[in-house]
Amino acid sequence: MKRKDIIFCQGDKKELEEITGKEYEYLPPKEVIRWKEGSIFQTFLQTPELKSESKRGMDARNIEEQMYDSAKKAGADAIIHYSVETYMLRPGIIMGYGLGTPVKIKK
Repeated sequence: MKRKDIIFCQGDKKELEEITGKEYEYLPPKEVIRWKEGSIFQTFLQTPELKSESKRGMDARNIEEQMYDSAKKAGADAIIHYSVETYMLRPGIIMGYGLGTPVKIKK
């Protein structure tokens, strides 16, 4: 799995630091870029919404891959407060997106 370079953590920065034993810092807004695949609102990352008309529904791995790519472009080492949200637009069509705050290892 290619996402091994970035840690996905549902907890906060302190919890991530306790788990990894490393110190992290938030990305300064000047280091955070805006790109087509997603948006940054202050230091909060949101992937674009994905639409699935598959009978199997929304695959969270697709959303996580977009989150990984967006965080990598921003120079993040981890994503905290990470979650994947899905909802039914109408019967047979499921939408989904990923949310999280990118952080990097403090040097």
